[in-house]
Amino acid sequence: MFFESIKLENIRSYTNEEIKFSNGALLLAGDIGSGKSTVLLAIEFALFGLKKGELSGSSLLRNGKSSGTVELKFNIENKCIIIKRSLKRVKDSVNQDSGYIITNGRKEDLTPVEMRTKMFAILGYPMALVSKNKDLIYRYTIYTPQEEMKNIILEKKEIRLDTLRRVFNIDKYKRIKDNMNIVTKIANNKILIYETRISDLDEKKKNKKSKEQEINSISEKIKQIEPELENAKKEVVKAKERISTIESKITGLGILKQNFSVNETKIGMKTEQIQKNLKEIDLIKANAEKIREETKSYNEKIMQEIKEKLKSFEEKEIVERKNVSDAGKKIGEFETIKINSLEIKKDVTKHEVCPLCKQNVTKEHKKKIETEESIKIESCDKGIKFQTEKEIEAENKLKEIAKQMKILREDESKILVLKERISRIKDFSEKEKILSESNENMKKEIEELSKLNMNIKEKISSFGDLEKEFKALKQETDKKIEAEYSLSKKIIPLQKEKDMLLKQLGDIDKEIEEKEKFNLKLEKAKQMKNWINEAFLKLMDIIEKHIMINLNEEFNRFFQNWFNVLIEDETVNVRIDDEFTPVIEQNGYEIEVENLSGGEKTACALAYRLALNRVINDLISEIKTKDMIILDEPTDGFSSEQLDRVKNVIDELDMNQIIIVSHEPKIESFVDSIIKIYKLNHVSHVAYA
Repeated sequence: MFFESIKLENIRSYTNEEIKFSNGALLLAGDIGSGKSTVLLAIEFALFGLKKGELSGSSLLRNGKSSGTVELKFNIENKCIIIKRSLKRVKDSVNQDSGYIITNGRKEDLTPVEMRTKMFAILGYPMALVSKNKDLIYRYTIYTPQEEMKNIILEKKEIRLDTLRRVFNIDKYKRIKDNMNIVTKIANNKILIYETRISDLDEKKKNKKSKEQEINSISEKIKQIEPELENAKKEVVKAKERISTIESKITGLGILKQNFSVNETKIGMKTEQIQKNLKEIDLIKANAEKIREETKSYNEKIMQEIKEKLKSFEEKEIVERKNVSDAGKKIGEFETIKINSLEIKKDVTKHEVCPLCKQNVTKEHKKKIETEESIKIESCDKGIKFQTEKEIEAENKLKEIAKQMKILREDESKILVLKERISRIKDFSEKEKILSESNENMKKEIEELSKLNMNIKEKISSFGDLEKEFKALKQETDKKIEAEYSLSKKIIPLQKEKDMLLKQLGDIDKEIEEKEKFNLKLEKAKQMKNWINEAFLKLMDIIEKHIMINLNEEFNRFFQNWFNVLIEDETVNVRIDDEFTPVIEQNGYEIEVENLSGGEKTACALAYRLALNRVINDLISEIKTKDMIILDEPTDGFSSEQLDRVKNVIDELDMNQIIIVSHEPKIESFVDSIIKIYKLNHVSHVAYA
C-alpha cells in the first residue's frame, strides 16, 4: 500500500490544498506549527473517521468555516482507492457527513459507519476491532505520535499488557476466561440449588431405615411364617448391594474416561508444539545460513584500514583549520595597516599647518607621505589577496576532507552492521538448542502420558459392559421384590400394616431417588466447576502465556536490533522483560527509562515502535499495510551522530513508502523526496523540494 495524494479543504490551517506523495522515503518538513501534523490527522480521519476522545470534528474543521472535506487517494494491491469524508458544523458541534469510496472507478456512497467497516476490509484489519474506539492496528503499525509511544513504555504494566493483548488480537483468551467465570457463577448457583434440594437426604435415608426396621419387626412377629419370604428378602438385599457396587464402578469408570480424555488433549498439544518447534528450528537454520552468506564480505582488516584513514584525515583537518585561522589573522593585520595608511593620507591632504609643530606643510612633504602610504596600501592589498587565496584553498581542502571522511564513516557503519549480524548466528544456535531440548522433554512427557493412557485403557476395558449388567441386575431385583410382595400377601392380619409401611417406604424411596438425581446433578455441576477452574482456565492461561512468550522473544529481538542501530554505545544494553517493559542497563546497572537523556528516550520509544510494527505485521498475516510507515518527529532530542543513524533505520526498513515528519534539516539528505510546508497569513501551503 502507498498514499498517492490528499486534498484538504477547510481543515485546520489549510483552506484548499492538495499534497502529492511519492514512493520511497518522503520528508514532510516545516517549522513547528506549520501544519505537518494536520496532514497525518487528516489521513487518519479519511481512513477511519472521527473517534470519540481521540479525533473530534471541532479539532479538524477550520475556525469560522461551516464545512470541510478530506479526500485521500491510495493504492493497495494494484487497486486505486479514493475515499472522501466531510465535516459539517451543526449548532455547537461538528459532525461527520456522508461520504464515498471509489474503487478502480466504482463509486459507493456510504455512511460514516459503513465507510469505517469498508476500510477495515480493504486494509485487512481484524473486523472484531471495527467497533473499538481506538484504531490500534493502524496506530501501532502505520502512524503513532512519538509522545504516545513514549507513554505506552512508561505506562503501568497492567494497562500496557491489556493494550498489547488488544493490539496482538489475543484478548480473546481474556474474554474466554471472563465468560467461563460467568459459567462458574451459574454452576455455583446450581450447586446451591441442588444442595438445598438434597439437604434432608440423610434424614430421608434414616427414615427409610426406620421403616425397614418396623417391617422386620412385623416379620419377626409372624414367627418366620413362610421361610420363602425371608429368602426372597435376602435375595432383594443382595441384589441392591450388587447394584450399589456397580454404581460405584460406573462412577470410577467415568473418572478414568475423563482422565484419558485430558491426557489425549495434552498429548495432542505437545505433539503440535513439537511440530511448530521443528519448523522454527528449520527457519533458524535458514536464517543463520542466510546471514553467513550475506556477511562473507566482512573483514576486520578493512575496518582497521578505515580507522587509520579517518585518523589521517582528522590530522589533515586540524592542519587545514590552522591554515584558515592563520590566513584570517594575517588578513586582519593587513586590513588594519591599510586602514591606518588611508587615514594618514586623508589627514595629510586636509592640513596646511602641522597640528604638532605648527609649521607649514609643503606640497613636497605631502606628496612624499602619500607616496609612502600608497606603497603600504598596495603591499597590504597584495598581502590580503595572497592570504585570501590561501584561506580559500584551505577551506576547499577542508570540504574535500569532510567529504572523504563521510564516505569512510558510511563504510564503517556498513561493516559494523555486518559484524552485528554475524553475532546473531550465536543467538540462533542457542535458540535452536533450547527448542531441541524442549522437544526432547515433550517427547518424554508424551511417552509417559501414552503409557499412562494405556494403563487407563486396560482398566476401562476391565469394567466390561457395566450399563448392560446394571440394567439386567435392576430387572432381576424388581422381579425379586415382586416375589417378596407376593409372599407377604399371605399374611393378611399383618400384611395390611406391612403394606402401609411398604407404601411409606416406597414413597421415601421415590423421594430418595429424586434427591439422588439432584445429588448426581450436584456432582456433575461440581465436576464442571472443577474442570473449568483446574483444567480449562489453566489451559487458557498456558495458551495465552505461550503466545505471549513467543511474541516477547520476537519483540525483544527486534527492539534490541533497532535500539542498537540508533544508539551505538557498548556500555548500554537493552531488553524487553516478560511484561513488555523496556529494561535499560548501563555498565551492568539498570536505569529507569525516565532517567535517559532526551535523545536516548526518543531512541527507546522509536525502537519500541518499530519492533511493535514488525511483530504485529508478522502476527496478523491479513494486514495489507505492511509496506508503509509514518514516523512523526522520530528524532526529538537526537544528536548529530544519532541523526546520521536514522539513514540506517530508513535503509533497514526497506518499505515501499516511508513518510517522515520532522523539522530537522539534516534528514533532508536521507530521503528520496521532500515536501515543505509553510504558513502564510495563518494559512498552510505546500512546496516541493
